[in-house]
Amino acid sequence: MVEVLYNPTARRKCYRFALAAPPSIDTQLLSLLNHPGNPVLDGVMKAASNNGVLLAIAAITAIYLWIKSPHRALAAVLLWISIGAADLLSVRVVKPLVSRSRPCQVDPVHVAVAVVLAADRGLRRQR
Repeated sequence: MVEVLYNPTARRKCYRFALAAPPSIDTQLLSLLNHPGNPVLDGVMKAASNNGVLLAIAAITAIYLWIKSPHRALAAVLLWISIGAADLLSVRVVKPLVSRSRPCQVDPVHVAVAVVLAADRGLRRQR
């Protein structure tokens, strides 16, 4: 009975179209995660991505290191140097090497909520 149901030499229909490739993983994740959520968390994330807030947190951390660390000014200066080096490395070295477009700019159909990024507003020095 099995031989009747499956015959590898039997003639089959030949379809003349190719299957479309599935969307990339970042497009799938963006469409999964980018939707209206809790307004409180949206505000927290906007504040966390604001350069002014990040600068204030770094300044408070530097002051704390100046007061509490036995190395005082050296600890605070090393904090600022490490922040500057990490920013410089990410913007000037890693970003050009990766050179990927953002999924929200490439395929806006899959983006349910408009994303306004700091880089799009010209707040970061890049490109």
